[in-house]
Amino acid sequence: MFNLDRFIVNTMYSDGKVTISWREFYSGLPRIIMAIFLGVIISTPLELKIYEDGINNEIEHMKEEELSKRTERFDNEINELKQRREDVENRDAVSAGVGGFSAINSQLGQQLGQLQGQQRSLSDRIRNKQQELKRYSPVNTPKQYQVCSQAIRQLQNQRAKVTRELHGVEYSLSQNNTEYANVLRKADSQKQKEIAAINDRIEQLKKSVDDKNDINIKKLEEELTGFQGRMVAFNRMKENQPSTRIAALFIALLFIIIETAPTFFKMMIAMLWQLSEPEML
Repeated sequence: MFNLDRFIVNTMYSDGKVTISWREFYSGLPRIIMAIFLGVIISTPLELKIYEDGINNEIEHMKEEELSKRTERFDNEINELKQRREDVENRDAVSAGVGGFSAINSQLGQQLGQLQGQQRSLSDRIRNKQQELKRYSPVNTPKQYQVCSQAIRQLQNQRAKVTRELHGVEYSLSQNNTEYANVLRKADSQKQKEIAAINDRIEQLKKSVDDKNDINIKKLEEELTGFQGRMVAFNRMKENQPSTRIAALFIALLFIIIETAPTFFKMMIAMLWQLSEPEML
């Protein structure tokens, strides 16, 4: 290639004048075009060498971005599973199906409080009647004694009825609490199973991501460590860094000037015997 370049320069037409005529320019046009291509081609490997460290860093960034793209689907699924796991962990008793037990407990608790209040009230009334009964005598005041004794028996019967109802409510409350505890245990067991299944799936996806990363890293090493990969990385550098783009342009222009200079000098050189004495001086 360089021998051809030298041959074209040596065999170029020159009219022997210091000025460049159109005929000289047209005859040297193939050499000028070749010089431009040579300047660009020669400057490219030099630019890659000059910016070697930056290109290596850019290649690493490209690897990370490509790996992220290739595992994006797995990452999204892992994030969804983590969100689902958090929702399961924060799931309250109502969503677990035990909200009805809480409502029943509340209702039974109100009934229990009311019955306990009635029981205390009846006990107080019985106590007062018993105190009143002490003032009467079956001999001296048989009628008042009989009325007071009958009132005490009625109050005791009412208290016994309230006590039976109270025991029934307490039993129902105990049964409801037992069922409530059983349902809570089942719900907690189900929650732990769901969390364990989600964790297993997350681990499987992470293992798949690691395996794919190992494969993808090898592929990316092959794709990005060659000349084409370094060119892609260098072009990205020039797109992201205007200073690098300008410097690379000037390097290319320098080699283009170096390659085209012999052609223009050849056009401008005049034969010494064709110059007049004042021109030679």
